[in-house]
Amino acid sequence: MTATSSTSSKIARPAVNFHHLIATLGGARGAILDVALGLASGLSFAPANFWPGFAIASVLFLWRLDGAHGLDRRFARAFGRGYRYGLGFYVASLYWVANAFLVDADRFALFMPFLVGGLIALMALFPAAASLLAMRFWSEGAGRVFVLAFAMSLADFLRGHIWVGLPWNLAGELWRAGGAMSQSASLFGTYGLGIITFFASFSPAVLWDAKGRPVDRFRDLSPIFIACGLMGVLIGWGMLRLREPTQFASGAPVVRVVETGFTQQEQHDPNRHAELVETLLQYSGSPGPNAPGIIVWPESALPDFVLERSDILEAMEARLGPRTLILGTNRRETAENGDIRYFNSMAVLARDPGLGLRPFSVYDKTKLVPFGEYIPGGTFLAGIFERFGFTSMSWIAGGFTPGAGSGILNVPGAPAAGPLICYEAIFPGFVAKEGERPSWLVQVSNDAWFGPTSGPLQHYNQARFRAIEQGIPLVRAASGGISGIIDGKGRTVVKLGTNGGYADSALPKPEFITLFSRFGDALTLGLFTLLGLTGWFISRRGLAP
Repeated sequence: MTATSSTSSKIARPAVNFHHLIATLGGARGAILDVALGLASGLSFAPANFWPGFAIASVLFLWRLDGAHGLDRRFARAFGRGYRYGLGFYVASLYWVANAFLVDADRFALFMPFLVGGLIALMALFPAAASLLAMRFWSEGAGRVFVLAFAMSLADFLRGHIWVGLPWNLAGELWRAGGAMSQSASLFGTYGLGIITFFASFSPAVLWDAKGRPVDRFRDLSPIFIACGLMGVLIGWGMLRLREPTQFASGAPVVRVVETGFTQQEQHDPNRHAELVETLLQYSGSPGPNAPGIIVWPESALPDFVLERSDILEAMEARLGPRTLILGTNRRETAENGDIRYFNSMAVLARDPGLGLRPFSVYDKTKLVPFGEYIPGGTFLAGIFERFGFTSMSWIAGGFTPGAGSGILNVPGAPAAGPLICYEAIFPGFVAKEGERPSWLVQVSNDAWFGPTSGPLQHYNQARFRAIEQGIPLVRAASGGISGIIDGKGRTVVKLGTNGGYADSALPKPEFITLFSRFGDALTLGLFTLLGLTGWFISRRGLAP
């Protein structure tokens, strides 16, 4: 009887301690594992939007830090493991940047490995620093989940704000915009949703403590129960919120988004400019009683200073008639000292009786793309790059000047709109902050730079989060990307792919003012504080083994 019991016990016991295997793996195999976990996390974003894959990689990464905690030079080891994880994550998240250097390969391909590699190496410092911070407060039990979730969320927040900021593939944007979980961005914003995402993803790690011992006490498994309860409530609330279909106001203006289907090289081929103009006008249709009253063309729809070209404006007026056109264009002005400044702009064009098609409202892009539209770091860094023949990837020598700030676009025949030009849509909460609340967002973008990669799909998902945060619809026209009209809950009303064409819809009604649009990042900071203090308290008081 005793022998039988002993045999049964041995059969029931796992042959391999998986936690120990992951935590202690060292050398080249350990380094490869760190990078692989980062790659798996990065590949979980759009188009996959696969949270289980992100969660599995997150749990294994936490166990990797468990292993660092039990070794000499634990801070250096934690930093190294976090850095390698970051390299994998940003390779998967930002590989598409390389495609932009191949658009004009003769000029820029040489710089691709240095700038793209440098960007990935720089961004990997954020999860490395988060790992270092978490190691300072590491514990053997549940506290380490709170601590690491806090540190990684803080790293996400800081990389969106430090220097030029690059909040691409934030943890909160892992979710499909327009789905149940994404609705939480209307409460806490995308950064706040990222805090919850990190915490829920790390929580299953507490099934083993930091030394690889199985844990079965309710108190020590508390992160799992908290995460399940919190996500259950938020998903349930999101599903209830999505039960109401998209609402349209009586007499809402009909909007048409237009995409030419031209590649980035074709857009800037002088021999195809006339064809480009004709394609845009053809897809815009003719005026009439049932024609859409507002037409939206993408960023850099025409590679010229359209506002200065009376011949092009006259041709556009003849085809557009009394309708309103919103388009992305470049413009220039002469400063008081005689210098010419260039702007990447969005213009609202409408017919002015006796004067023809004229700008009714203009917005200048505020957040410019580093190295794409200007060289960050001032004249010193710009001078260094100029010595190697690199100014910016813009077709305008010297790049663009940033605009004065976010504002409101007045649109004839429609309510006031909040403008977003390309890169600006990746910044949570980036909408007009002065004057009236816009009734809709309009984004013009040139995603053709990304080529046939996951970049356009991720950009589309990120832009839809801006609609959820503010509770207002988004109209998006993107060359080489996904164009469409999205309601205030992030749901796609109509969508247009990259092959060219147009899509029409009445403008959806705005939702009620969201908590995030009213309070901004205040609730996010509250979540940061709660998570950080909880992790510190549990770790200090020894409430976990």
